Amino acid sequence: MKSDQRSYDRIPSLKHIDGIMYLENDPAEPIIIQIKDLSPGGILCESKTEIPLGAIVHMEIRFPSMTNDEPGKVTGKIVRCSKNDRSKRFDIAIAYIRKK
Repeated sequence: MKSDQRSYDRIPSLKHIDGIMYLENDPAEPIIIQIKDLSPGGILCESKTEIPLGAIVHMEIRFPSMTNDEPGKVTGKIVRCSKNDRSKRFDIAIAYIRKK
């Protein structure tokens, strides 16, 4: 039996949450993402685009309950990217990076 190696409890996304991700080394090319779950340590999302492990990404996420036009902005590092055979998309795990 495989043990769960997560450091934080996950909160599954109950509503459709979209976002845009930019690779730090290619900010001109936006990547559309759909959030699957959130935790204090990171995000699990899916996308049509495969992202290399270790890549630094900047994300803009618009939560359904937000009343202003400013999306939430976070920076993270890709810690897992695997093809989902059912959806033909990539499941992407991103660990937050804290800015100093």
